[in-house]
Formats: sequence, C-alpha cells, structure tokens
Amino acid sequence: MKFFTVDSYNSWYDSFEDYSILKNASEEYWRFVESMQGILPTEVLALARLPGVDDGLIVRVKHDRDKRVLVLTLRCGDLQMGYYDLILTYEDAEISHGDECTLARLAHTTKYSRYKSDLYRHEVDMLDDGRIEHRLIFHPGIWFVVRCKTLRWDKLNRPNRELPRFLNRFPGGPPVVSSD
Repeated sequence: MKFFTVDSYNSWYDSFEDYSILKNASEEYWRFVESMQGILPTEVLALARLPGVDDGLIVRVKHDRDKRVLVLTLRCGDLQMGYYDLILTYEDAEISHGDECTLARLAHTTKYSRYKSDLYRHEVDMLDDGRIEHRLIFHPGIWFVVRCKTLRWDKLNRPNRELPRFLNRFPGGPPVVSSD
C-alpha cells in the first residue's frame, strides 16, 4: 500500500480517538487520484471514487491463469446506501504467488455470514509501464496487489449483506492452511 499503509492502519487502529492519521492518508490519496485525471482510465478513476467499497466482503474469486484473467467479487455498501456486488475484472492480470495466497486466505475467512476480514481501503495507481495497479488492504492490516492491463468493474444490487454459501470462495486458488 502506498497511502493507506499497514503502519498507518495500525496507528489508526490502535488509537480510535486520533483520526488525523486516517485523515492525512485520505487527503493525500484524494490529491493523488485528482492528479491521475487523464492518466488513469476514466473507469478506474470512477472505481477509486465509488462509495461503499470499504467494508467489502469477498464473495468469490476466479483466476484463469492461462487467460490471465482474475475476477474478484466483493459485497459492498451499507444499510443507508444499500448493498451491491462489486465485480472487478482484471485482464492481462498479474498477481504474485504470495499475494494470491493472501487473497485465498482472505477468501477462506469469509464463511456464510461470518467473516474475519473485510476491506479497509483500496488504492488505484498507474505503473511506469502503463499497467494499472490495484492495492487492497483488509482488516486487520492484510493486503495484496493486482497489476493488470485493463481493470473493468460492474455493480449488481443486492438486498442485504448476506453472502451466498460457497464451500470454497476461491476454487482453483492456492491451498489454504486453515487455522479454524
């Protein structure tokens, strides 16, 4: 993470009374997003500004390694705005083995309506080689990065935050050693 770092997360989390750390990171990130106007694709900038993504839960992950496509579905929103599935499609996707294992662990912790990790913040960026970088940090300070040529997203309205029951939220993903 570049703006919402694990250190800033830990500092904020350890002192709920002091929101200056989160406020400073947010202000710096929003200045950065505005500076990326005309550099990042419009759709990616719209994702950065999409309300309700924080506290998102992993619904499903699909990774077609041969086609280099990763699809991550998150249940987002809240009672006031309503709930939706955010379907992120990364084309010509690259995720390190370690980050893929982290994603698999996070997906594994979301069982039925119980969960151990929800999304804290996410960041979009453009790499020097023109690829898009999407960084996601989950509670409690666990993060991973996906790099891709194209990042598309879609929203599907949902009636509530309740997740569908899947035996495995990341079929074909790396094996997860369960601590449950």
